This record gives sequence, structure tokens and C-alpha cells, in this order.
Amino acid sequence: MYLTKHILTDAARAVKVSGQNQESRSIHELSMLKHVHHDALPRIIDVFQEDGVICLVMEYVEGRALSEYVKPGGADEQFFFDAAGQLLETLEYLHTGRVPILHLDVKPSNILIRADGKLTLLDLGAAMPVGSDRKQACGYFGTPGYAAPEQFDRQGKADERTDLYSFGATMFFLLTGRRYGKQRDRKRAGPDGGGAGGYFRRFGQNFGWKGRMRKLLLGCLEEKPEKRPDSAAAVRRRLLRIKKQRDFERTCCQAGVAVLLLAGVLGLAWREAGTSAAGENKAGKAYEKLIGQAELAGFAQAASLYRQAVSLCPGDILPYRKLVERINADCSFSLEEEQALQALMDVPLPMEEERAFERLERTSDEFGEFAYDLGITYWYFYEGAGGRAAAAGWFAKAVQSAGPEEKQEGWVKESEIYERIGSYYEKLGKQDITGENAADSAVYWKDLSQLCQIETSEGEEVETVKKNLMEERLNLLIFESAGLREAGIQKEELQSAVREIEEEGGQKFFPKRCREAAKAVERAFEEVKHD
Repeated sequence: MYLTKHILTDAARAVKVSGQNQESRSIHELSMLKHVHHDALPRIIDVFQEDGVICLVMEYVEGRALSEYVKPGGADEQFFFDAAGQLLETLEYLHTGRVPILHLDVKPSNILIRADGKLTLLDLGAAMPVGSDRKQACGYFGTPGYAAPEQFDRQGKADERTDLYSFGATMFFLLTGRRYGKQRDRKRAGPDGGGAGGYFRRFGQNFGWKGRMRKLLLGCLEEKPEKRPDSAAAVRRRLLRIKKQRDFERTCCQAGVAVLLLAGVLGLAWREAGTSAAGENKAGKAYEKLIGQAELAGFAQAASLYRQAVSLCPGDILPYRKLVERINADCSFSLEEEQALQALMDVPLPMEEERAFERLERTSDEFGEFAYDLGITYWYFYEGAGGRAAAAGWFAKAVQSAGPEEKQEGWVKESEIYERIGSYYEKLGKQDITGENAADSAVYWKDLSQLCQIETSEGEEVETVKKNLMEERLNLLIFESAGLREAGIQKEELQSAVREIEEEGGQKFFPKRCREAAKAVERAFEEVKHD
């Protein structure tokens, strides 16, 4: 990379120089970078070849490298969230733009922080179009320590998840102040596995948000691409949820400090009030300690610690949320985990017959969204019988608890659809002599289609949810195409749905069912011709 100056205008330019034979690059392939226009990316001015050397001329951007902002214990919390959010937004633009592109060299030295605090992602010299057939040269593309394993495999092929690995390694460095190393970090990994477990546990002991970031970044740093999140948008949604929860925890903490200060002032006049405030302060610290300990404990111990936390602070929904997050971490909801959750909900209020969870259901503004989250957990991850029925009940509670200002929220709309689908399942297997099966199938089909649209834009990022929705739509097409036809659903709509499912990953996960669904649609409408 060279800093140059334009002869006529004296404007500074950055020039990336590379040998065409070494990288198997072409002027045509690099010219696609001219279509990239984003505030966080340097403008590509020209691409040309001179004496067998390819030159990529870019806008010169002034700033400090991201690595300069790293501290021994990791970057500041606010700076970390800002940098991670901006980087994910930039990768999302690259991956989904008019000309989708992979960066393939995301690392701290290629990220500048400008004077206004905005991020710039540099060096598009290794970039290539998404879906390119060109195999990567072994050991060339990417930087060791930040490049994904498939970038060092002669048979490897990059996709969007390759950049997400580099994002995870970069954010690991920013969060901990240490460079990610697979072998070294695996030796220090804890019971949850994962290469970065040891460092994250050490640096995340006092801050719950670091524990949640540990889970997110470990997902990005999976060795196998299929185990990583499938898009920058999905990672960004999880990052925003972590930040939102962290902001809520900080607000609660600030509110507690304000109460204590007020109690201290009043204590100058009433000694008894001061004594009471000291007791509350002690209880508050004990509550925070229990929550922090649960973050680092195994599941059974964490569940016990959350029960103690509820006993200390029965008006806070946070312990219930955290236990459900732990359950969802592996996309599996076992009977043992359900028993632990039920025990948490059974914690009684002191000196009262009512349980703490029952009061939360009546009084908490956050209960509706929690009920939605728990409905998703039962719907997709429950290993026992009756998961869908239990989920429908929680979705109904979510809808009932939603306030007027929340009616347009994505989770409320999804809850309404899931609740309707749950009632459809109750009718399955029962003989319907009234001939209403076709109409029910059509309503079910429309609800599933609408749910997919909401999930795409606002729903959970868990890949299991997306796969389950695909599978349900395919099953309905295979077994109910005739009923959908009778209900007035057009052949073109059903065929379009099959293609959409295939393009979104159905061809990868359910190739046989995709073919069966396409044939079922054809058969259903062939019957009409023969009749």
C-alpha cells in the first residue's frame, strides 16, 4: 500500500499494488469495487494495470488505527459497542449491496477511526464478489490471526461467514486487549468450550454484557462456517439486544444509586431511614453479586443463584430473562431445563401467598416481550411433548400484556400469528366433516408466509428458527397443495414460494423436500386439468 499524490490536483491517494499472476486477479474483477459507495468505505477512484502490476487507486482517509484504542483490559464499553455496530453495518452493506462483495481482510490495522468518531474500513484489495467461483490460494488471502480457516485451505471457498470470523477476531482483540490464538485460547477455555473462553471469562467477570458478548463472538469464531451466524445483519441484531440490555442494567444501577443518595440525605434527619437504606444497599449489592456469579456458573448452579436473586429482588424480571438466554444458547430446551425454569417461577413472595412471577405478570412493562421470548423457546427448542401448545399459551400472554404503544412491535405481530398457528395445530389429526380443512390450510399458509417476512426483518437470528419455518412451509406444500388450490391459492404463488425457500437455504438443508414440494404443486394443479 502506498500514499501518493495526484499530479494535477495534489490530492492524496492510497494505492494498493499487487501482481496479477500472484493473486489471479483481473481488472474486470477489481473494477466492480467502483460500485461501492458507503461513508465507512474509501471511494475507489481507478483500477489500472501497468507492466503486469495491478493498481487499485483509493481515496486517502486520515485517522487512527483501531488497534491504537485498545487498552490492556480491553476498550471502553461505549467505544466497543460503537465500533462493533459500525463495522457490522459496513459488512452488511458490502454483503447485500447492488454488487455483493466480500472484504476478506478485516483486521484492526485496516480499520481507521476518524476525528469525528466514524469508522472507515480500508484495503479492498483482497475483496471479491459474493458467490465467486474462484478458489482461494492457500495461505494468501487474509491475515493470520484474523482470517477464517477456509482462507488457508486450497479447497476452501469464502462466503459472508468468512468476514464474520474476521469480525469476531477483531472484536476479541478490542474487547480483551489480546490477539485471538486458537491453540493458546483453547487450553484456557472453560466448560462452555470455544477458543476464547478463558480470556472472556477473565475479562468478563465483573460485567454481564461481556459474558453475553463472549457467546456472540465465540459463535463468529467457530472453525466450521456452517456453525457461524449466517449474516452480518443477524449478528448486528444480537449486538443491539446486548447493548439494549446493558443500557437497561446501567439505568437500574443509576436509579439504585439515586435512591441511596436520597436515603442518605433523609438519613440526616431520620436515623432509622438511614439504617433501612443501608439494608437495601446491602441487599442490592448481594443481588448484583448473585447475577454476576450466575453468568460464570454452570446451568444448575446458575438456576439456583437466580432463585436467590429473585428472593432478594422479586420485582426484577432480569433473572428470568437470563435463565431463558442460557436455555436458548444451544438451541435445545430439555425437560431438566424446564424444571429449573418452573422452580424459578415458583419462588414465593415473602409473607404472601402470591408468587414473585405472578406479580411480575401483572405489573412489569417487560413481561409481554419476555412471554414472546419464552414462546419462541417452547415453539422451536422444546424436547418434550406439547411444546407448541405451551408456546401458544405464552404467545397469548405476550399479546395480552402488550400496551397500546407496543401493538405495532414485531414481537407482538409475531405472537398473534404464532397463536393462530397454534390453534391450527389443535385441529390437525381431527376428522373435519364440515369441509373446512382447505380454508384452515389457506389461513395457515398465509400466516406462515407473513411470519417469514417478519422474521426476515425483525425476528430472532437463530438459524434453527429459519430452518423450522422453511420445513413447515415445505410440509404444507407437500401434503396440502390440493387444499391450498381449493382455497383459491394460485399455482404461481406456490411455485414462487418453493423457489424462495430454495434460495433462502432450503436447497441446502432440505433438497429432497424442495423437490417433493415442487412436484406436489404440479400434481395438485394437474388434477384440475384432468377433471
